[in-house]
Amino acid sequence: MITLRVWRDVDGNVVRYGLDGHSPSGERGSNIVCAAVSALAIAAANGLEAVAGARAASTSRSGHLSCDIAWPASPDAEVVRLKAQAILETMVLGMRSIADEHPHDLRVIEEQLTVK
Repeated sequence: MITLRVWRDVDGNVVRYGLDGHSPSGERGSNIVCAAVSALAIAAANGLEAVAGARAASTSRSGHLSCDIAWPASPDAEVVRLKAQAILETMVLGMRSIADEHPHDLRVIEEQLTVK
């Protein structure tokens, strides 16, 4: 099973996400759930920097992807944060849709950070 963990700050902003595991459905390399989940997570990480202007520190290896998000302390920080959150909330929405259709392949867990 693939697990998506999403960490939110005290204001509800997504500040980190991580994927771990493999989908048990289908053969390695031809699993549609794994492909969809990977595509959403990677597109979000790429969009954070290229579209939103946020800093996204991501790492990946077989069965794992993590991304830590930060927006610059600059006059346009609020615009960057809003763009980044739109990208991240869209990713989470897509992941939840996949989890609803394939509950044995993907689960989504959200965690609240207590530090701002």
